[in-house]
Amino acid sequence: MIIMLLGLLLLPVQAAGYSLQVSSPTAVEGTEFLLRLSLKDAACYGAAAGSAALRLRYNPEELEFLGAESTLGTPETEQEDGELVLRCSGESAELKLRLLFRALKVAESPVELTAAEVYDGLGQRIDCRLSIGTVHIIQAGDDATLYQLSTVPGTLSPAFSPDVHSYTLTVPAGTQGVQVTARPSGYYATAFVEGHWGLHDGHNRITVDMTSAQGVSALYTIDVLRNAPPAPVVIPTAEPVPEASTPTPVPVIEVTPTPAPTPEPTPTPAAGEEAGSSEAPTPSDEETRQRLTALESELASARQETEQMARAAKRALVFAMSELVVIVILCVVFIRLLRIEREDDYEDDDEYEEESDTDE
Repeated sequence: MIIMLLGLLLLPVQAAGYSLQVSSPTAVEGTEFLLRLSLKDAACYGAAAGSAALRLRYNPEELEFLGAESTLGTPETEQEDGELVLRCSGESAELKLRLLFRALKVAESPVELTAAEVYDGLGQRIDCRLSIGTVHIIQAGDDATLYQLSTVPGTLSPAFSPDVHSYTLTVPAGTQGVQVTARPSGYYATAFVEGHWGLHDGHNRITVDMTSAQGVSALYTIDVLRNAPPAPVVIPTAEPVPEASTPTPVPVIEVTPTPAPTPEPTPTPAAGEEAGSSEAPTPSDEETRQRLTALESELASARQETEQMARAAKRALVFAMSELVVIVILCVVFIRLLRIEREDDYEDDDEYEEESDTDE
């Protein structure tokens, strides 16, 4: 019911400002690359199309066409003396084409879109602006250096320089691996990192093997020092001190008839007992790990509850928005029906007045 009401209320709108855009890639001489064409609307978003016929002009001495593919299926192609015609049809939410070329020699080679006929899914033609792209063809270099080398964790020593090939790095105890970012300076150069995982205490060696597009090699090395864990601290336990024996009082015989007993001496507490009473128990490593595990479990539970609450709030918001849409649609329909009813009342009043005039 809601979909039928929306279909009655919504009117078709013809969008304007479409354009066919041609990319401007960079390619190395003698290699293959992709040239991209895409249909964009006024907001530079992808636009849908049902069929398209495109004509491009390029320099066959600088570029060699190898093939094409599109979101509407494999296009039909015709080429002659630097003129390329592509035809494709189908159904797609966006019109995109990818053309495969080979760069023949170093040049700034233009690719111009000279004509285009694009139709939407209903067969209506889409007027769009045409564009031109430029392929930057460069020469394959023999540069086998890096322009960036960084590690996580830690900082390289000395500071990175493309001409410096040996570095040192210190990481904390227990570090299992180092994340190495190595970016080559030359096009199509490769960097292979080895030895950055499975570190042990002491010295470790990480290598970055560089190879340029023309096969020139270079090697960067990082000497990684992983500190050993600290030795466990042993807390000495105080030995108990034996209590001093209490002396037995000796009765004193007086000449007087009533003997008076001698008061007993107050026992003196041992020094070891006072010292031992001030020492607090030290938690063991096992108790510490158990506490950390409990805290991590509580944190995970809290995170899960937060995600559940967020999903519930999102569902409630979507439900509320759908109800609001239904209410708006019903209000529009009610207003239209009310207008129709008023127009009928006005027509009845006009007819009544005409009948009254006739009777008179």
